[in-house]
Amino acid sequence: MKGIQPDLARKGGITETRKIAAIAHAHGPIFLHGWSTNVLLAANLQFIAATPNGQWLEYTTRDSPLRWKLTGNAWMRPGLGTTLNEEILQRYRIF
Repeated sequence: MKGIQPDLARKGGITETRKIAAIAHAHGPIFLHGWSTNVLLAANLQFIAATPNGQWLEYTTRDSPLRWKLTGNAWMRPGLGTTLNEEILQRYRIF
């Protein structure tokens, strides 16, 4: 099966990836890619659910503090469905 594999975190976020999906719609499905955090995982899942040609999501289950400790386990929140762990956010912040 042919398709494209954009990454929300590297292709301009949800808005730009929606444009990519719209262009690709006539040619086949999209398979999202996201390896960093559960925030990106939540965004990808929302995107796939709201996109007619959204099909699959590639992600990692590798051990990573930014993946598993940055967000809580609760996915029933407004927006992307998750909350951030402020302690982990401060520990790994760049700026």
